[in-house]
Amino acid sequence: MIPTALRNYVSKLASDTEKDRIVWRDGEDGRTYKYTLRDFEARECIFVHVPRAAGTSVSRALFGHSAGGHKTVREYERIFGDAFWTYYTFSFVRNPYVRLVSAYEYLRRGGHPAFPRNREFGEEVLGAYDGFPSFVLQWLRPDKAEWPLPHFYPQTHFLKLEGEVAVDFVGHVETIEADFATVCDHLGETPELPEVNRTPGGRAPLSSYYDSDAVRRRVQEVYRSDFETLGYSRDVGKAGAPPRDQSGERT
Repeated sequence: MIPTALRNYVSKLASDTEKDRIVWRDGEDGRTYKYTLRDFEARECIFVHVPRAAGTSVSRALFGHSAGGHKTVREYERIFGDAFWTYYTFSFVRNPYVRLVSAYEYLRRGGHPAFPRNREFGEEVLGAYDGFPSFVLQWLRPDKAEWPLPHFYPQTHFLKLEGEVAVDFVGHVETIEADFATVCDHLGETPELPEVNRTPGGRAPLSSYYDSDAVRRRVQEVYRSDFETLGYSRDVGKAGAPPRDQSGERT
């Protein structure tokens, strides 16, 4: 049996290595993408990047690269230990209806060029269905314990520890200019927020994706925690509106 002191030392060594590591990923678009946590430690902040919620734009604006990717607060607490609770932690979220369509169209059109699994999922899984409704009703099931890509996890999966949201500030895509300004004020930064990683091409009106009661009910069931915790309306017609609780601050 490994002594507790040795186990803790090995765990700390692994965390220190992870904090200092720089990962470069070559994309299928010919570009190279940088991932590192160094800026988090240097600036005593942690950005929890929820997929398809403007996170790439926020990361590029504040750090100049992709930062930590789609790690959860649980992973960050493991990596940073007690410092996680002293650093300024923040994230951005999005209406669950809109986010799901964004993820679906993004992956259907190839996803992130540095992650071939995105493209493969679009071709092999999404391509097997004749449209969004059949994908939702046949594949997007509430009994899934694991999802093959982070894009389909509920947003609360990234934000909660022990059943509670564990970041200091939750911004919303629906009010991103004001909420990004709040983050910048806290960090003492004044960057412009670029518009990057958008799904290429146009998209049909949101209502056309949700013209079925069964599809709406399934999305409400799968993302129940997002609707309830983040305050978004279950009315598709209000999908572009800010959530009920606009404070964003952890209490």
